[in-house]
Amino acid sequence: MKVQPFDFVITDLYMPELDGWKVLETARQARPQPRVILITAHGKEEFEEMADKKGAWAYVEKPYLVEKIEELLKLP
Repeated sequence: MKVQPFDFVITDLYMPELDGWKVLETARQARPQPRVILITAHGKEEFEEMADKKGAWAYVEKPYLVEKIEELLKLP
């Protein structure tokens, strides 16, 4: 992310060795206002609030992931 430009990032919150919070932090260091979509199957209300405070573009809980992301990415 620090070398290659990007339009948006879609990342899961829970992954081995790296979590979505760290991905979001790295994206925010690389870009002033990154469009990062955090996804999870283990959503909690406080995660959505935290995602907003940390600057995530969107927070999506599984299932129906594809439909929600398609809706978020529609351009006018």
